[in-house]
Amino acid sequence: MKSIQSYIYTLLFDYEYVTIPGFGSFISHYIPAVVKENGTLSPSSKRIAFNALLKLDDGILITAIARKELIQNEEAAKKVKNFVEQNLQRLENKEQIIFAGIGSFVLNSDNKVEFQPQINTNFLGDSFGFDDIVIKPLKENQEEIIFEEATEDFKLVLEEQRKNKNV
Repeated sequence: MKSIQSYIYTLLFDYEYVTIPGFGSFISHYIPAVVKENGTLSPSSKRIAFNALLKLDDGILITAIARKELIQNEEAAKKVKNFVEQNLQRLENKEQIIFAGIGSFVLNSDNKVEFQPQINTNFLGDSFGFDDIVIKPLKENQEEIIFEEATEDFKLVLEEQRKNKNV
């Protein structure tokens, strides 16, 4: 049996938002690929935010649990309700709650749930496996050398094609 947190983690790859009924919703937002000032190319990504005001059940989490564990939605809803009650109690006790791979929660001085996302997790499946790439600038004559090498390679390919046509 998977933990509620691991269900949420998995669902965030497939959905734009995932609600924990009675607790709040994770909302994803797309970030396009970017070249940073230091010459690093970062792939497109999907980052997560949290809204504690969106607490109504959207059915995604409970349905996923019910299907995976082969139980009724009502039983899955009870599991989620217990999970929420435990975590709210922990927050009231000034504990930090960590959702592995997602982020952490604390109760701030205004008694509001505060979320700190884990920034090194990319929930965009299309970017899976892509890391940042450091782009090094070409040296002064390097462009010409690369062009000449490419031209020579192209000439060799053309020559080979001509030979194959004559055979």
